[in-house]
Amino acid sequence: MRPTATRSAAPLAVCGIVALAGCALVRSAPPAAGSQGVAPPVSHARLEVRQSPARPATALVHRSGDPLGAVALALAHDGGSVASVGLAALLEARLGRRALSTRPHALGAHLSVLVSGPDDVARFVRDVSAALRTPVTDGDAALERVREKIAVASRLAPSPESALERCSGDLSAAAATMPITAAVVEGWRAQVNRARGAAFGAVGERALLDAAAAAVAATGEWPDGGPDDPWPDASTAESLGGDPSARHVSVALRLPSGARAVAAARWLGAAGGERLSARLSSLSLPWTADRISATLRPRGACLRVDLSAPAAAEAAADELAWAAWVLDTELRDALEQGAEDWWAVEDGILRASDPREAAAIAAWRALSAQLSAGPVRRFVRHTGAKPEPLQSSLGRVEQNARAAALPVRSKGEPGQGELWLLLASPCSTSSESVTDAGVTALTLRALAKRAGAGVTLAPWLTADGAGLLARGPRLGPTETPAAQARRIADALGRALAVPLDDRDVAPERDSLLGELDAPAQYWTALDALSPSQPSWLEPRGTFRSVSQLAGSAADARRRSLAEEPLRLAVLANGDPTQSEIAARQLSTWLAPARRRGQRPCSKASGPRPKRGELVLDAAERDLGRTLVAVPLSSGGGPEPSWIAYALGRPGGLLARTLTDAGLGSARATVLGGRRRAALLIELVHYPEDQPKAISEVRALLTRLAQRSLGAQDFALTREHFLEQARLRELDPRERAARLWTGGGVEPEPTPSSLAAFCRTALDSAAHLVVAAKN
Repeated sequence: MRPTATRSAAPLAVCGIVALAGCALVRSAPPAAGSQGVAPPVSHARLEVRQSPARPATALVHRSGDPLGAVALALAHDGGSVASVGLAALLEARLGRRALSTRPHALGAHLSVLVSGPDDVARFVRDVSAALRTPVTDGDAALERVREKIAVASRLAPSPESALERCSGDLSAAAATMPITAAVVEGWRAQVNRARGAAFGAVGERALLDAAAAAVAATGEWPDGGPDDPWPDASTAESLGGDPSARHVSVALRLPSGARAVAAARWLGAAGGERLSARLSSLSLPWTADRISATLRPRGACLRVDLSAPAAAEAAADELAWAAWVLDTELRDALEQGAEDWWAVEDGILRASDPREAAAIAAWRALSAQLSAGPVRRFVRHTGAKPEPLQSSLGRVEQNARAAALPVRSKGEPGQGELWLLLASPCSTSSESVTDAGVTALTLRALAKRAGAGVTLAPWLTADGAGLLARGPRLGPTETPAAQARRIADALGRALAVPLDDRDVAPERDSLLGELDAPAQYWTALDALSPSQPSWLEPRGTFRSVSQLAGSAADARRRSLAEEPLRLAVLANGDPTQSEIAARQLSTWLAPARRRGQRPCSKASGPRPKRGELVLDAAERDLGRTLVAVPLSSGGGPEPSWIAYALGRPGGLLARTLTDAGLGSARATVLGGRRRAALLIELVHYPEDQPKAISEVRALLTRLAQRSLGAQDFALTREHFLEQARLRELDPRERAARLWTGGGVEPEPTPSSLAAFCRTALDSAAHLVVAAKN
């Protein structure tokens, strides 16, 4: 039973001795420098740790229901795996108990036994104390058992000792570098025969616990001292060749807080495991978490995660370094999830169903965290690939991750009910062609379905920007503004980082196709106004292109979107730190996808728009519809929208031209943005009135080109847009979008700017007419 908590094989569940004993955080401050022999205060009512400067600590666990109780001895030393195996063998030989359970590890060993009553407890404590106090001399009968055990361990241990194994306390290949003489074994014995080198644990009813405490007190004074458990001088990274049939990446952190380490392991084995899997899915290799462990030590602790991936694909050192970087960031993130309390650690002792295991955990609890700790150290190792300098690869990865940080624009709105994040790219649909028009819209819709707890995601798509809006309130009075920002940013980052497949995309494709059910004239006009790039005018794409898009196309767009020049807008409802926290979380999620730098937006201009008249054969339902359109040189200013409103408003220019004359009705729309724009007028009329309706609308546009708007139409249009501006300011979506675009307010059109626009854009030579006939 090693002092470790482990998780293996996804979905992984935390199991093992210290996962149960150590899953919490230290409530009190770390011991002061030089402090000796004092374990952290006990929090659990069922656990008592009795300390004495001259005797081993005794952990007493009051528990009923077990048919037998248990008593255990934990030993801690600095001799490594060989010494642990030798000490376990020495005590096995000297005690000679068939029911004795022993297990060595790199930090020490423990022994435990079932007991039926107080007399058995006292006998174990007396016998094991005597075994520890008896010096090892030449001719000692136990020496042969010690040598045999060390020889077996040298063949069975999984790997040679390294910084990673030393951190997590793994039992490494225990081949001795010197003869196993009586003097060597005596040195090991002397290390643990000390007040802080050993601890007892007992589990059972009160009489049994009182007997254990009395028996330890009766052992008399023990020599002072215990393990030093030296703190590592520096972090390390090593790259080994290893088995070419698989890739392995391991990261371990040596931490000051033992309880915090096990709390992180427990979190990673539950909710954090799903998050870790999501983070790993953004990498090129299919990584699986094989182990999550937390090891309590006399000085601090170790938190470790091991990953593996098949070697079906080549993996450069940087790919393995990115996996190590993800692990490192997730481990540090997991350390923030728990509360500073040993209670969960101690509650884990009671969860061990076997009383021997519970006693061993309790004994190690009494030995843990007695010594002051140093700064966090990191140990990284990868195997299964060509050995390369891992440290330099990690340096490049960390530099790239910093370079991938998102620019952020923030605005404080304290007191608002929700925090709003808008993460978007100015590229929008610039890279789409006639064959994949709408892939951005489809991708964003599928990604928006990945909302987390208390988080709403929505696609945000315009001709000049594409991304996701995330929003959410606090989950309750205990959630801080910082935690709220972190949670919402995590949901947004996860949505963009995790791959899409057909199951994600198919429902959104059906929904989008339902919205694209438009007359044939509309699609013909789009093709004429924006040849080869219909989504520059209609970001949702075309019915034909969207119907052919698969999940693989959406996932490719997800990846390319993450590489574009994304920026983040934050409406912070709590405090200013929410912006920084959200940006940092999102950058962490997206860094692997942005590691090769930003992908610039496409600068393709596309063919020139067509003009003139297009006549098409149309279905019966489309007869009586005609489109009159005008391509615009730029849709960046407000003038096109003002003219469209003046034309299409109730009682406006089109109503006075067509409706009042009995020629039908019409509506006007502006499509597109800075790359390409168009004014589109859709006429609805009787088939026999088509020529007259077209002629009247074109004449109206020509008059506007010559004279612009009259004073009354200008005033009514201005009043409408002023009211719309006021209403938009009430909507956080609009405020977030304006912040993302730059936060400025567009200048209001003037009669002269409208006249200049009409004169340039609405001349009859620029008109496009799409008419349907049978």
